Amino acid sequence: MPKGKFVPQNILQVEFMHYPKQQQCILVDLLEQMEYNSVIPDPETGEILINIFGERGYPVRKFMGMLYWMPKFKNILPWPLPQEVPKEPFDLAMLAIKRITGVDRASKISVHS
Repeated sequence: MPKGKFVPQNILQVEFMHYPKQQQCILVDLLEQMEYNSVIPDPETGEILINIFGERGYPVRKFMGMLYWMPKFKNILPWPLPQEVPKEPFDLAMLAIKRITGVDRASKISVHS
């Protein structure tokens, strides 16, 4: 997308989403997909969005919200997965069973072969 072309010139263009298809493309297709996959955008992404849509465009607002909220929710999961998930089916199954039965501390897992 060209830099500076989609920058709104006045407050009405900001609020009524000037160039809606382009903003919707970036907002929904790109930023929502990043949010869904838990990819926190970097400052370079913000610079690109500001250059294309201006400081008050909807994609920049979404970007700022993502920068605020995503680091707060990054560690909210009470049973996080390890950095590297095991590849072996047995180890993966053991990890899954431990997560399922982790609520009851008295449960013991035994393997029968």
